[in-house]
Amino acid sequence: MVGETEAFLRLLRAQKHDFLNHLQVISGFLQLGKPERALAYTKEVVARLGRNGRLMRLRQAELALLSQFKLEEAAQRQIRVEVEMDTEMEDLALGGEQAAGLMELAWELILAAVEAEEREGTVRLEIRKAEEGYSWRFTGTHGPAGDEKIGAILDALQDRARECGVPVIWSPQSLELTLLLPRR
Repeated sequence: MVGETEAFLRLLRAQKHDFLNHLQVISGFLQLGKPERALAYTKEVVARLGRNGRLMRLRQAELALLSQFKLEEAAQRQIRVEVEMDTEMEDLALGGEQAAGLMELAWELILAAVEAEEREGTVRLEIRKAEEGYSWRFTGTHGPAGDEKIGAILDALQDRARECGVPVIWSPQSLELTLLLPRR
């Protein structure tokens, strides 16, 4: 519990820091007499926060919190994350902790595969309601991560997915990872 509380506080501090940075940029544009730039920047930030904030609406608190941690981790690794979702996963058959454990490995795999050196990497996450369940589809741009690191994470993910009865499709060439989480 103490470790989770500390991690949560780090997340809140990082989000507060980012928010203050955005306010300083907007203030700077206004002080320079560039209200159109301030407005454009504000709209960009609001749109990005809205897209990624959708993950907070996931019905499983564990998944929502894990996703927020992973968004912050991605930002620290200079990886931009774009989120699209059409479901809150209200009928997920897996328990919240079980789903979060599985998705933690999925996030680790895609972030390791995309991790950027000098340039910003990008991950796109689509969460969709499908007839058979909920599809989590990660795609990304290639980074310099080593095959050994990715292989170890993939093995752990596939083992955990088998335990949960969740199919995993990994395509390293196109850098695409899809998991189909069961619905009740």
